[in-house]
Amino acid sequence: MLNDAYSGRREHYVDLFADEEARVGQYKQKMHCFLTLEEVIERLCEQPSIHERVVSIEEFEEPIGPLSILNVLAKSHYFVVLQTASYWWSLERRKDVIVVQRSQNFSSVHSRCKGAYRNYRWLIESAPTARRSAQCRGGPTLSEIFSAMLREHIFDPKGYASSSWEFSDYIFNICLHGRSAPLAYDVGS
Repeated sequence: MLNDAYSGRREHYVDLFADEEARVGQYKQKMHCFLTLEEVIERLCEQPSIHERVVSIEEFEEPIGPLSILNVLAKSHYFVVLQTASYWWSLERRKDVIVVQRSQNFSSVHSRCKGAYRNYRWLIESAPTARRSAQCRGGPTLSEIFSAMLREHIFDPKGYASSSWEFSDYIFNICLHGRSAPLAYDVGS
């Protein structure tokens, strides 16, 4: 089922309990979140919530790099937050890793990634900046999104949608049009 591009020990990050905080003096069990592609598929298939339809999608921009705070010229990282009937999900590409987080609390997937708080550009901001959003009437289920990602080799870091912006745009197009489409806008716009 999976081609050779996915072989090896490349890991992705899946946190299906992103609203759980680490207890005082303890770290959240992050090691259980790093999974091979086969483990990602297995873990997601165990979740009934992946059969819920996406009702809305929002794309966010997070500054990256050592000078990200207060630096207008900082590079940006993009990610999407999807809403279903029961949960909020964030999907993003961070270099070679696909990050999937699920929470019943929007801020747990919007303001944090891999258990750490995200960067922001200005002192008055407390989270990444919204770029675009849409309601998804009759949107796809999460299982349809993940199936399309497998079919189109999105988990492969050298494949289509290899940057965070291309990945975000890819997911946005699936939610709005039911399929991937050419890039909707230019990075500079």
